[in-house]
Amino acid sequence: MKAARQFQEKYSKLGKSSKHYGNIAYRADAALYVQRVMRKLQKTIWIADGLLLGWYRQCGLMPHDFDADFGMWAEDYDSTVKEAFEGNPFLQLCIVWGKESDSLQFALWGYKMKVDIFFYYKDQKNNSAWYSSTKENNAGKLKSTVPMFDLCTTEFLDELFLVPCNTLELLELEYGKEWMIPKTDFNYENAKNIENNGIVGQEVRLCQF
Repeated sequence: MKAARQFQEKYSKLGKSSKHYGNIAYRADAALYVQRVMRKLQKTIWIADGLLLGWYRQCGLMPHDFDADFGMWAEDYDSTVKEAFEGNPFLQLCIVWGKESDSLQFALWGYKMKVDIFFYYKDQKNNSAWYSSTKENNAGKLKSTVPMFDLCTTEFLDELFLVPCNTLELLELEYGKEWMIPKTDFNYENAKNIENNGIVGQEVRLCQF
């Protein structure tokens, strides 16, 4: 907590030039809504990527970020997850990439922002897991690989959320050793643990954002 306060003091003006600055309340509402929907469905979901970095580094949300990221085990997926967000007036499922058995990814829209749900596929042979993401303008498919992890409970946004127990290891893999230094122009396509994975496969677009 002390480190988070020091970070906030040092970077108090972080992101004020970003067009996304000031949307923290909306991002918090979106994150909390996803958490509550998935809890009602009795599905395991955890905060990931930029949302995870904000929690670990500054005990909150990054003021310049433009979305919220979650992870879920692909093996836990069933149609109730999709149905919960299809036509949802608060957070609507807009794009489905891939399929249940390969590279599934959801993009939701609501609370004036995008929410990504990345589905993680376990690789027992290599004691790792991977998930798929999509390049800007659907220019290609990406694959991020992480070591296998357990999930731990933490307090975030005044509620209990799940996070990977080896958060520091995952952040260093994605953002490098200097993850404590904020980069407002960070592009997820330049993450340290990402690789090209061919062309974008099946895509179903249900709404525009």
